[in-house]
Amino acid sequence: GVDWEKERALGKTATVQEAKDRLKQLLVELHSRTRMEGVHIREAIKQTEDATRLAHLRLLAEHLAAQERELQRLMEAQVKAIRKSAEEEMVVRDAAYDEKIRQDWVKVNERAEGVANHMIRMRHLQDTLASERMLERERGEL
Repeated sequence: GVDWEKERALGKTATVQEAKDRLKQLLVELHSRTRMEGVHIREAIKQTEDATRLAHLRLLAEHLAAQERELQRLMEAQVKAIRKSAEEEMVVRDAAYDEKIRQDWVKVNERAEGVANHMIRMRHLQDTLASERMLERERGEL
């Protein structure tokens, strides 16, 4: 309700002009308050949208962090599998290399033994030849 004591311009003793002026003031004030309330509402809507957007961005950031952790885990598992496979391959290659080296050394030893036997025979032949030459010289001297 209207407090007629405070609103004398709207009372029974007020002139039409006073009532118009006061009514105009009230309408301007109401209009200003309505505009201000509209600004407040728009600001509240903007803050709500910003808060919603921020909450959504946080959710996306958490989701992205979880995906990055999963990707890191998968990469580490892949690296581990590759490392294991490489180590197994190196063991197989090392064993094959060791076997080839053993076989090569067997061949080298067999060849060295053959050369040594050949040298012994050559030495024996040289000694025999030297002995026969000495005998022939001695026979020639007799």
